[in-house]
Amino acid sequence: MSLPKLTNDELQQIAWGERDDLVVEDEGAWTDGGKFQYRDIVFQDVATGKFYILAQYRSGSHWNGYDYEYPDQPYEVVQKEVVIKNWVAVA
Repeated sequence: MSLPKLTNDELQQIAWGERDDLVVEDEGAWTDGGKFQYRDIVFQDVATGKFYILAQYRSGSHWNGYDYEYPDQPYEVVQKEVVIKNWVAVA
C-alpha cells in the first residue's frame, strides 16, 4: 500500500518534522542548483514501517527567507548497503 496523494502543506509538515504518523529518518544536505537548492528527506510511515523519499527544493536567501517546493509525490525506498571504490595516491 502506498501513501495517498499529499498536498503541498502536508509535504511541508513532513519535511519540517511536524507529523507524528510520518517521521523524518534522514535529511540530506542542501545541494546548490544555481538559483535554487535541493535535498532529499527520508521519512517513515509509522503505521506500516515503510520508508519514503521526498524531494524538497528552496529558492530565496538566508536573509530574505526561502520559498519551499515539493515537485513530486514521495515514493517508497529501502535502505541498502553500497560499497564504493576510490583511487587513492600511494604513499
